[in-house]
Amino acid sequence: MTTERVMAFKKLRQYGCRIISTMNTPCGGVIHIEKPTAEMQVHATRIQQQYRGVHSVIYTIRFDNFTVKWNGGEYGGELCR
Repeated sequence: MTTERVMAFKKLRQYGCRIISTMNTPCGGVIHIEKPTAEMQVHATRIQQQYRGVHSVIYTIRFDNFTVKWNGGEYGGELCR
């Protein structure tokens, strides 16, 4: 693991976030966490999606040059157009 990734993991753990998985993409690393902090929730971008008829919400935020994401659950409303 790179030093940047290790430092980001340490910071997230200090904030009380549990890391579920990580992956590399051409645009940078993605870290999937279980629960965000209150400050992360305020600054996050909400992404509503539909895949095979299932509606879900994902939240993302940039954190130390990584994209951190967490699930927001399912919802029953219409997708934003």
